Amino acid sequence: MGITTNFSEGNFDFGNDEEKLRMQHKHAARMAASSQPVYQLSNEQLAELSRVSRERVEADRMRKMGLKPRENMGLRYDDEA
Repeated sequence: MGITTNFSEGNFDFGNDEEKLRMQHKHAARMAASSQPVYQLSNEQLAELSRVSRERVEADRMRKMGLKPRENMGLRYDDEA
C-alpha cells in the first residue's frame, strides 16, 4: 500500500510531503466551496432580513423584561407562491 521509502538514505523530504498535503487540502476546500449554490440577495432583501433580525433581538429583550411583544414582531412573510 503506497510507496515505501528507505529513510536511511535520507531522500525523504518532510517539508515537500507537508506542502503536497497542504495543497491537497486547499484543492479539496476549493472544490467543496465551488459546488455550493451561490445566493445573491438584493439590497431590499438584505434590509428586510436585517430588520427581521433586529426585531427578533428586540422581542427577546422585551420578553426578558416581562413585556409581551407584538405577534408579528421578527417575522418575515414571503408573498411569492
